[in-house]
Amino acid sequence: PPEDFDNRFWKRFEEEKDTATPFSITPSRIPAVPIMAGCAGIVLVMAFLAFFIQSPDQPITNLIQGSVRRSVKGENLIPLQKDMKLKVGDQIITGPSDWVILELEDKYRVKIEPNSSVSINQLKSKWMGKTVFHLSKGQVLVSIGSKTHHKYPLEVQTVNAFARAMGTQFAVQVSSFVKPVSWVGILEGTVQVGKIAPGLKIDQASAIPVSAGNEIYISDEIVKPTERGMIEERRQELNDL
Repeated sequence: PPEDFDNRFWKRFEEEKDTATPFSITPSRIPAVPIMAGCAGIVLVMAFLAFFIQSPDQPITNLIQGSVRRSVKGENLIPLQKDMKLKVGDQIITGPSDWVILELEDKYRVKIEPNSSVSINQLKSKWMGKTVFHLSKGQVLVSIGSKTHHKYPLEVQTVNAFARAMGTQFAVQVSSFVKPVSWVGILEGTVQVGKIAPGLKIDQASAIPVSAGNEIYISDEIVKPTERGMIEERRQELNDL
């Protein structure tokens, strides 16, 4: 009879509706999807920020005069090209009439003069660390922004001296004598200058601020280096670079 069929149908329905299917979604499982998606998004954002912050500020070759060469960790000497990005371990070598200008963040510049050899020892990231150039021969001219720019953490080292930028314009020179002599001249601002002990260990206690218009010589034979006024001819020479 129809009544018996209806009774059996609803009885079966009541039994089955309380039985969980293999693919049922309980209320406790519903929030899992947006929570997992949110966590994945946070991880991706953090990974992107870590890459962005740690990405080094690579110098780019802006202007090149003559046949400037680039060596990667002492090997593979090749011609330096314009707009080339440099990295840690690169060495730039200039000849008697060659020079190159490297551009850093915010158009800060480093000019490597003729007959010079400069290695990139360290590169700052977006908000961390500092950039370190090692000058083994010749001269570099550094222009690190102006009063309207933030200070750029850059350091030029020689075999026996270091010059640390403090938002300024300065030059560093090292002789190729048996007993090398390092010279630092400041055109604008202030530069922190000090000695480097054997083994390329920075002697922080020897660091002194050298102001605009002055110069300082550092060698193993100078016990306590002191700044003095640059002669006008030398100052004009730097201004013309």
